[in-house]
Amino acid sequence: MAPKFFVASVLLLQLAAIAFSIRLPYYPPRPDKGIPGGPALGLPGGPAAGIPARQEGPAGGSTTAPGAEVGGANSGKKWCIGKKDILTSLLKTAFDEICKEVDCSPTGPTGICYDESIWSKASYAMNLKYQKNGQKDSDCNNKGTSQIVTIDPSWGKCVLISS
Repeated sequence: MAPKFFVASVLLLQLAAIAFSIRLPYYPPRPDKGIPGGPALGLPGGPAAGIPARQEGPAGGSTTAPGAEVGGANSGKKWCIGKKDILTSLLKTAFDEICKEVDCSPTGPTGICYDESIWSKASYAMNLKYQKNGQKDSDCNNKGTSQIVTIDPSWGKCVLISS
């Protein structure tokens, strides 16, 4: 009885919203489970995913998209991220190994860079190791699971550092 009542209530609410022009919030789907903006050119959110550097903020003012101020293509900055076509088991192994060398706590459930995607977690760790070791190309191999990019791969509130 309860599920039928719930479904009926939701349908009536939607009908009332349409009839009285009530705007219900819309939450767009997240194409890659946690990488805002979805992949573009094989990279996660931020300017690389087609999110404009300047966009209208919640109060009507304009705001800078996360990572836009850090650097775009040809900014001379480099990041190390996971390859998109790698098996998740290999990314998980790389993530676990790298986290023995760097602090991966921001990718934990309460961290600012938390995301369900192992690709996002691994990319955070790979970049942190790469930056910590002075951007040596040899530190962005991780048994073939990572690559160097020149477009800021930051997403949401998680800004990947680059020196």
